[in-house]
Amino acid sequence: MTALALSTFDISPEEFRRRVDWARSQGCPRWLWPDISTERCRRAREVLTRVAGEVLTHEKSDIVLNDGDTVAMSLAAYTAGIGPLLGWWIGEGRVQASAEIAGVFDLHLRHNRLRMERMRSRAIEVLHAFDRRGIGATVLKGMHTAFAYFPDPSTRPSSDIDLLVGAGDADAANMLLQEGGFIRTYKSNRETSWAAPGGRMEPSSLLLTHADDLWTVDLHHSLDYQPRPTVSAARLDLVDQPSRRSAWPAGPMGFALRQPLLLLHVATHASCPLDSLTPLRMIEMAMIIRRDVVSGALQWDAFVDQAQRAGALGIVFPALFFTDRLAPNTIPKNVLEVSAAASPKSVRNYLLEFTPATIQAIHRISLRERLVWSQGWHAVARQIGHDFFPAITSAHIWKHYYERGMKAIGWRSDFGLPNDDHDR
Repeated sequence: MTALALSTFDISPEEFRRRVDWARSQGCPRWLWPDISTERCRRAREVLTRVAGEVLTHEKSDIVLNDGDTVAMSLAAYTAGIGPLLGWWIGEGRVQASAEIAGVFDLHLRHNRLRMERMRSRAIEVLHAFDRRGIGATVLKGMHTAFAYFPDPSTRPSSDIDLLVGAGDADAANMLLQEGGFIRTYKSNRETSWAAPGGRMEPSSLLLTHADDLWTVDLHHSLDYQPRPTVSAARLDLVDQPSRRSAWPAGPMGFALRQPLLLLHVATHASCPLDSLTPLRMIEMAMIIRRDVVSGALQWDAFVDQAQRAGALGIVFPALFFTDRLAPNTIPKNVLEVSAAASPKSVRNYLLEFTPATIQAIHRISLRERLVWSQGWHAVARQIGHDFFPAITSAHIWKHYYERGMKAIGWRSDFGLPNDDHDR
């Protein structure tokens, strides 16, 4: 295998904007790849998802990646969030691939290694600044799991550094970020997003998570999560534990969530909206569950009890359902059953039509998917009103490009509006 140049899949800001204009002119603003059909991407995504499931289940895959359509493979892995992990597995011999495809996924891995090294360094700087002001911070989601559960931090793409601080420390923490040169791009009642200084707004590539792509610090002062206006909030702040935090493995100043709060937090964000449910999120949950069940850190009775307490048991069902389909026997049958019973029937029926490879809409989000969580005509009307008249800021236009490891597919296809999955 000959290593590809880091610039192999780079695009200019002008090319990115040209593709956005082209996609809008085609009436499908989410699809920015005029030379790749959605069917080519779908086929490649199904193969790569099966490979991931086999590695999780059997430690290695019998599928040999020798398809000559390397560009579609790269796009499929990019939108699924699993390109760097595939590069790592190929290097370990868990996945067999042609030299051409191995080179592509090695490129994914090298880019994300550079990216995560930069993000870790900046996260530690921020945590030290917080610590000097007496502010304790908990590292959430990908910036924690990359270091604690994945085989190497470079194998887990991340669009942001999620940090949780106490509500009383939020103003001081935001001020420190501003003083550090970060630019505020979003503010809600539970979260403020800050863009790293010096980055360009457009993605540097549309075929992989690029080392130079923009990332943010997302500062939270609550774990409560309301992904849709018609879905009751998951009140994760109510989760009752003797100690909610442990040490962050990547730095001396940060904390991390303990179980079962950790899995609850990851699962709620993966489940709703459903286009958050990428293969990367399923793999992440499988890795968390398997390690922590073996160690005894995760007890399923406690998970169910605290999910019910937080009103999140029904919300997490899609993530549990597809994680178990990707990696069978990861979730106990009784846990799946009680979670399914707490989830709306419309959601349960909808999930049956999809696979782990297809549940995340990468081309067009249907009206049915937008309304699947809405129960009753009043809820449907509220959701439609929210979709037609959202609160839009300029930050929303690019923010979704860097969410969930698929930065370039965040334009709402049905209504032509920027997408965003922040708390409302």
